[in-house]
This record gives sequence, structure tokens and C-alpha cells, in this order.
Amino acid sequence: MQWTACQFTDCVFDGCGFGGISTTDCIFVICVFQHAEFGRGTLSGSCLMQCRLNGVNFDQGRRSEVKLLECTGTQVKALGLRGEGIDFTGSNFEHLQFEDTILNSAA
Repeated sequence: MQWTACQFTDCVFDGCGFGGISTTDCIFVICVFQHAEFGRGTLSGSCLMQCRLNGVNFDQGRRSEVKLLECTGTQVKALGLRGEGIDFTGSNFEHLQFEDTILNSAA
């Protein structure tokens, strides 16, 4: 499945399975991701603004040129996540559990 150039405003994604989805050039504004699964998915050229991520899993995902602006969250997990050009400006996350994850590497 692929989402391209979509915009979501004030949406709640509760218990959604986004595993394997390719998301490109999408915008999420004031959205809540509650117990959502993003494993094995790709997210590129997209922006999350003032969103909440609670109990979210990003295992084996790929991220490129993604902005998380003024987002909050707790219990965010990732195993084997890879990402470049990730901007966390104004965001605050608690209880992160990242393992074998590389974001914004210099190499």
C-alpha cells in the first residue's frame, strides 16, 4: 500500500496497522497515533506537526527527510529503524525504547 501527498488534520489513529505502508510527501497535523504499528514501513518527505505518538512501534522502518515538529509521545519503540534528515524540532518524547537504530548518521 502507498500513500502519496495525503493530508490528515485532527485525526485519531487508534490501534492501526500501518506495517509495510510507503508514505511519501504526507502531512499530519494535530493527529494522535495510539498503539499504532509502523513496522517495515517507509516514510519520506513527510511532516508530523503537533502530533502525539503513544505506544507506537517503528520496527525495521525506513525514514528519510521527515519532520516531527512540536510532537509529543511516550512508549515509542523501534528495533532496526533507519533514518536520515529527521528533524525533531520542538518535540518531546518519553520512555523511548530504540535498539539497533540509526538516525541522522554522519556516515
